[in-house]
Amino acid sequence: MNSEYQLVQVKSPEEWAALHNLRSSELFVRKEGIVYNDNHPDDHASNHFPLVLKLNGKCIATARLDVFKSGEGAIRLVAVDPTLQRQGHGRILEQKFEELARNNGVSKLFVNANPTAIDYYEKLGFVHEDWEDPAGPRTGLAKGCVPMTKVI
Repeated sequence: MNSEYQLVQVKSPEEWAALHNLRSSELFVRKEGIVYNDNHPDDHASNHFPLVLKLNGKCIATARLDVFKSGEGAIRLVAVDPTLQRQGHGRILEQKFEELARNNGVSKLFVNANPTAIDYYEKLGFVHEDWEDPAGPRTGLAKGCVPMTKVI
């Protein structure tokens, strides 16, 4: 079977529902006391791009690209459908994400990596490097995460 991947900016109600479902079930269940807000203003900021990765038309992963004025950007809120993890979909997500980031003038990516995802990001070429997040100190979901960067 020929698989077709697409990384698209979230627009439809179905895409928003898939994004929120993946985030709330995969990311926010790990952090006790943090409630997921499916109408968070960060998803609607002009320099933020909520994305879903589709495989043959089905939403299987999500991430958000935040573009900073400096020509740098952050990959945030990465989640892959748990039934599809460890099958290479995250690598496809990252490849398509980097292409989109470069097309938006980004030359360096930042991530606050969950400690359980450090190996994943290292395999993708991210290195341990502290960075100052324009969103503020690492609190909430980012608390306890490891700052990493990658030149793209």
